[in-house]
Amino acid sequence: ENSQPLYDEQQMRQHLEERNRLLSGIVTATNCLLAVADYNDSINAALAALGEAAVVDRIYIFENHHSEAGEILVSQRWEWVATGITPEIDNPLLQNVSYSGFVPRWYEKLSQGDSIFGMVKDFPDTEREILEPQGIHSLFVMPINIKGEFWGFIGFDDCHHERQWSECEQLVLKSAVGSLGGAIARYQTEVKLRDSQQLLQLVMDNIPQFVFWKDCNSVYLGCNRKFANAAGIEEPENIIGLSDRDLPWNPLEIDWSYNSDRQVMENGIPLLNIVESRPRADGTLSWLNKNKIPLRNAQGNVVGVLGTFEDITERKQAEEMYRLIQFALDQVQDSVFLVEPDASLSYVNEAACRNVGYSHEELLNMNVFDIHTTLPSGNWSKVWNELKQQHFLNAESIFRTKTGEEFPVEISSNYLKFNDKEYSCAIARDITERKNAESALKQLNEELELRVEKRTEELEKSLLELRHTQAQLIHSEKMSSLGQMVAGIAHEINNPVSFVYGNLAPASRYFQDLLGLVELYQTYYPHPPQEVQAQIEAIELDFLKQDLTKLLDSMQEGTRRIKEIVISLRNFSRLDESEFKKVNIHDGIDSTLMILRNRLKAKHNRPEIAIAKHYGHLPLVYCYPSQLNQVFMNILSNAIDALDEYSETLSLTQIATYSSHIHIYTERIPGNRVAIRIIDNGPGIPRNIQARLFEPFFTTKDIGNGTGLGLSISYQIIVEKHGGSLSCQSTPAQGTEFVIEIPITH
Repeated sequence: ENSQPLYDEQQMRQHLEERNRLLSGIVTATNCLLAVADYNDSINAALAALGEAAVVDRIYIFENHHSEAGEILVSQRWEWVATGITPEIDNPLLQNVSYSGFVPRWYEKLSQGDSIFGMVKDFPDTEREILEPQGIHSLFVMPINIKGEFWGFIGFDDCHHERQWSECEQLVLKSAVGSLGGAIARYQTEVKLRDSQQLLQLVMDNIPQFVFWKDCNSVYLGCNRKFANAAGIEEPENIIGLSDRDLPWNPLEIDWSYNSDRQVMENGIPLLNIVESRPRADGTLSWLNKNKIPLRNAQGNVVGVLGTFEDITERKQAEEMYRLIQFALDQVQDSVFLVEPDASLSYVNEAACRNVGYSHEELLNMNVFDIHTTLPSGNWSKVWNELKQQHFLNAESIFRTKTGEEFPVEISSNYLKFNDKEYSCAIARDITERKNAESALKQLNEELELRVEKRTEELEKSLLELRHTQAQLIHSEKMSSLGQMVAGIAHEINNPVSFVYGNLAPASRYFQDLLGLVELYQTYYPHPPQEVQAQIEAIELDFLKQDLTKLLDSMQEGTRRIKEIVISLRNFSRLDESEFKKVNIHDGIDSTLMILRNRLKAKHNRPEIAIAKHYGHLPLVYCYPSQLNQVFMNILSNAIDALDEYSETLSLTQIATYSSHIHIYTERIPGNRVAIRIIDNGPGIPRNIQARLFEPFFTTKDIGNGTGLGLSISYQIIVEKHGGSLSCQSTPAQGTEFVIEIPITH
């Protein structure tokens, strides 16, 4: 019976000690919050005092904030842990945590002002999964409210015991949380105030004016950095308590500053836009725009003055430059217009007024169509858009003056954009004198061009005649040499051949006579002596009689053939027929083929070129025989060259199946004319050179293989000498056809 009062007394004593310990910790924590200068250090010291007083293992503070999407997140900001307990302040899993994915029940209770406390084993499974890995057996969590809003929470962990939190502990710790909340609120207020002051100072330091403010005794209360630099003070706060006499102003500036302060504060009327000049060290002037405004308190009483001044030297210089530019623009002879997007005129110089005869006021009430006669109003938007895209246009036009006169101008237009407004700066120059000069120059040029054209034509004619003469000379020399050579060869061959041919007939008769005598001996002396019989067998008398007859016949045929060749050579050269006379065209073609016979024979890289003659019934034709034969020779030689070159491009298999041939057609055609067509099945002539075939010295052959005169001379012979025509038709990969037409009579 006596033990129960003793137990109650002991329990009461423990409660009192616990309360005193907690209260002492709160006092210590409160002193830390008030006495420690650094904000974070004061919070950490307060948490340490509370941790030791509450005999817990860990204390932590979490702050609420929002994500970019507006979701409420929570992050750990401070932590105190007892010796031997692992800190969690650097745990990334405790930063930027969503309540909904972390402990949704906590946000609901804490935001309503309720606490969360108890043993972890009694908490929901989802919360135990988070708390137990941190070694927490029991915890006590309370909301921190600042200015009536749920700012965050503070938690107390016991990592050694499953602790029951007494009402005394809860009450005392809640009061401590109130002190912490107050300290955080004060700090945030101080931060905002300091930030506001810094922002104000930053704004003041970055405005272009020099700013200062004074009290009613003209003592400085503050300034921006620009004014501090001008006053030779390192920091703006160093000006507090100084007057103008403490600054490096000259006496006149000090007097003006003091007197103007007095005037503004006594009258309560601002002094605005006071422009003054002051000399610089280099002797130039600087310009200042000064303002002073009275400062009033809440009751409206003047308690000081706010002053600003601005260096407007550049502005003054710009104004001077603007006036200079305006003066220069008014002195130039070209018209200058500033045109707006609606085609109205917003600026004109004096030259524009002078050139079109309107006053300045009249022009500014007009648009470009009133003076620009060649610009229809309906095309203005198109012109403006083109100028806007290209930024520069240059054109010639016609201006009309006030009196109706017109004159030509050259207009250079530039697209401008100034203060978000669009303009076109157009400069128009009177080009009347230039146009007159251009017209005169054009007339002179036309006359000169006519003279030059005539002289060119003359030179071309002379050059053409010279080239023709040169070609004719070459041709004449060539034909003369060729004719003499052919005639000489024919003459030299003809003499011995004629001798041989003339003696073959009597030689044959003599042989027959001797043969008859031998046969007569054999008839009367059928059995000759042995020696004669042996000689008859040795010379094979029977074979000799037969073969010698054949041999004499072959020699006679050979000499006859040689005489025909000689006749063909003489017929081709026609040295005895150089005059204009009747001839058989076919004889000339045959003679030419006879001379080219060796080139027509088969070669190692091609078979024989077949000649197919399709001769019509032609009368004798008046012509120059030797020159006409030269035309046949040139065209047939070119055809053989083309077939040779084409064969070199073929394979052995293709050569075996390919047949080279030349067809020659002759016929009488209407108009008392004859036509000779020479057709080959060679590679043909490219279309791009067909028109140049008959030009003198034009050739597609390699250097040394052609002079480029053959077809040109042939063309002259047929067209100029015979009054005929020479044409060519060619299809690539199929062949070429030359057509010669000449009159039968002249």
